[in-house]
Amino acid sequence: MKAIVVLCCLALAGCVEVSRFKDAGGDLYYADCDNPIRLQSCRSALESTCPAGYDFVRTNTRDDGGKTVYTNSGFFRCR
Repeated sequence: MKAIVVLCCLALAGCVEVSRFKDAGGDLYYADCDNPIRLQSCRSALESTCPAGYDFVRTNTRDDGGKTVYTNSGFFRCR
């Protein structure tokens, strides 16, 4: 039973939700890919949303001890 709970938690941790927004430039998507455990799942979600490719519009940044760190999270548009 404990193994089933652990497997379910890992499966949920791997899911990436893509949100769609509209702006003046058309469709704008957002995916939170900051968790390295879900990086492959994130790439799959981006590729399935935009089969012809995608370009990131904005990325989240934060200051870690004076450095600007770019994460894998962000807004993107399909090509």
